[in-house]
Amino acid sequence: MKNLIIKVIIYIGLKNQDEFIRMLAKLEYGVSSALENLATDAEQNKYYNLANQLRQHAAEEYNHGKMLGTLVDGKRRI
Repeated sequence: MKNLIIKVIIYIGLKNQDEFIRMLAKLEYGVSSALENLATDAEQNKYYNLANQLRQHAAEEYNHGKMLGTLVDGKRRI
């Protein structure tokens, strides 16, 4: 079942590659934003180590989104 889902996602992605990559970039940006919110909550609850890890992860996800956006749009970034 898992392999079938992966194949369907790849098939759909290859039909309109630019839009698929843009969607992936937007997902990465969304994950980054959610992780920033979690980091803020962790910091407010005095989980400073967790907040730091979440912020680092958020920065990585933001960079992934930026990379994907650049891949498809060049200078016309999301």
